[in-house]
Amino acid sequence: MKKYILLLPFVFLLISGCAQQPKNMNVNVVVERYDTIQEDYIKFMTVKDQQQIKEGKKFVKDLTWSNEAPPRTIPNYRFYDVAEDSADFDIKPVMYYVWFDEETATAIISKDDKKTAAALDNAQVNAMYDLLVTSSKK
Repeated sequence: MKKYILLLPFVFLLISGCAQQPKNMNVNVVVERYDTIQEDYIKFMTVKDQQQIKEGKKFVKDLTWSNEAPPRTIPNYRFYDVAEDSADFDIKPVMYYVWFDEETATAIISKDDKKTAAALDNAQVNAMYDLLVTSSKK
């Protein structure tokens, strides 16, 4: 009898797991801009187009990353993933910070740990901007 009592929770777990519907695993990318007046990040845009998000993540992945630390100043922008379904907490934010230099139209992007960074030249900044603008119009 003890054997069956120990197996009962396992059986309930199996049944509940089989009965669940697959979750919608789409993510949106939120872009926040640092506001110097409020001294905090404010929402700049939300990218919802899944194809654009896929292209953006490939773009970031293909950058030449180095172990050089990013600047110690406050980043101009930050990007993170948010589950499209707010009830879905399986997706944790992956942050990227961006320091943009208006004079040279170049940027530095860093992963959330701020231990690795990649420099973006003017063409890469334009490509990133085009991806964001295109996706915000959809």
